[in-house]
Formats: sequence, structure tokens, C-alpha cells
Amino acid sequence: MSNDWIYIGADIDRKELSKIGKTTVGLEIRHTSSQSPGYFIYTAYEIISGDVGKIELELLNYIEQIY
Repeated sequence: MSNDWIYIGADIDRKELSKIGKTTVGLEIRHTSSQSPGYFIYTAYEIISGDVGKIELELLNYIEQIY
């Protein structure tokens, strides 16, 4: 199983914010934040093939084009 993930995070205390990110070390350290106790991962996608960094960049560029 891969440790590469693309995830969408949110903060229950700041509903106007969200985050799209990547991790190469698994989700365990990304599911909470000491700086933002209300932060959580809404959904995550395991990357089983390809460069997770390139996938994240392409996804962020796509989102920027839409919004």
C-alpha cells in the first residue's frame, strides 16, 4: 500500500476555508492540526500510480481555472 495521498481538509471553526494537499508519509499526521484544533480531513485519495507532487500541482491549477 502506498503512503502517497491527495486530500481535502476543512476546519469546523472556519467554514470559509479548505485545503487541498498531498502527503507522502501517510494520512496519520495530516488528520489533525495543533494550530487548528477544528481541522479535519474531509476526503482523501490514495495515489497508487504517478507522481503525487505533479498530481497535486495539476489539480490545484485546474481548481484555479474554475474559480
